[in-house]
Amino acid sequence: MNTKPTVSAWTRHPVGTPLTTESDQISQNINAVLDFYTREDEKISYWQRVLERISLVIGQPVFLGFILLFVLIWTLGNTVMHVLGLVEFESAPFFGCRASSDWRHC
Repeated sequence: MNTKPTVSAWTRHPVGTPLTTESDQISQNINAVLDFYTREDEKISYWQRVLERISLVIGQPVFLGFILLFVLIWTLGNTVMHVLGLVEFESAPFFGCRASSDWRHC
């Protein structure tokens, strides 16, 4: 009776035959994960990489702080120019709006 040893797909060694060391198994697992990430990284298009870089910048708390600071400076600049009687960067859209349900007056 000639039987082949069963091979596990996980270890690629005959079942019951341990790897030489535990570090060999760990190295094999790490290499499998690295191969997976390499294959998936090759599938990413140029534009997806561009969008990921943009979202990396926009997703930072510093970016939110920058936007808030910019809006604050813009608002203060408009207010100071209005007080000094100079032409504003952009007039406020709701000055002089009447409190009514008809928005056409604004």
